[in-house]
Amino acid sequence: MLIFGDSNVWGHDPESGSRLPRGVRWPGVLQSLNPSIHVIEEGLNGRTNASDDPQCTWLPPNPCGGDALNGRKHIFPILHSAKPVKIVIVALGVNDLKNRFNLTTREIAINAGLLIDDIRMSGVEGNESGWEGDLVPKVLLICPPPITNENFYVDFQGGGKKRSNQLKTDYQRIAEEKSCDFLDAGKVPNCKCSIKDGIHLDADSHRALAQAVNDKINEMTA
Repeated sequence: MLIFGDSNVWGHDPESGSRLPRGVRWPGVLQSLNPSIHVIEEGLNGRTNASDDPQCTWLPPNPCGGDALNGRKHIFPILHSAKPVKIVIVALGVNDLKNRFNLTTREIAINAGLLIDDIRMSGVEGNESGWEGDLVPKVLLICPPPITNENFYVDFQGGGKKRSNQLKTDYQRIAEEKSCDFLDAGKVPNCKCSIKDGIHLDADSHRALAQAVNDKINEMTA
């Protein structure tokens, strides 16, 4: 199982700015809850569904105009380096809300849908002995919990909090259109973005999200 996400998959600690330990990050907690599944975490700070970010300063030297953060441009090599892959979790969306991208929540959801299409066309489902063209990975789309503080990062000031609350509606709609599984992290008890920086999960929220994802994976594979 591949988890394709952003800094909340990577494990950005909202208090210290450093990386939370593997056993605290929700992919690591998920692995401990479901040891029968091999969990591969692929989280990158600032990653979007389908937008380049030429203003990226945290991945020096930010080559190619920031396309390293564009999920659609990098999903194929990541999938093929991990194959065979039975389940792909897409956990993106908060970075797409940055003002400089000027995207509506519907446009963000459409980009997530294109990413789902890419995953299904990748041909990475199968086993160690080969891949079958008619098999596609199961996809779980996760909508991030709403922003709680839009003033810590200038990128979200002036409406980021409101738009993040609208994203779940468009994400659920695109999941229905694509017939893929969906989880609204904002509805998971005890899973919320830290008020400290507004967009990152603390340890308690990582644990809560891992449990909810585990329940969803068990449902998907029943």
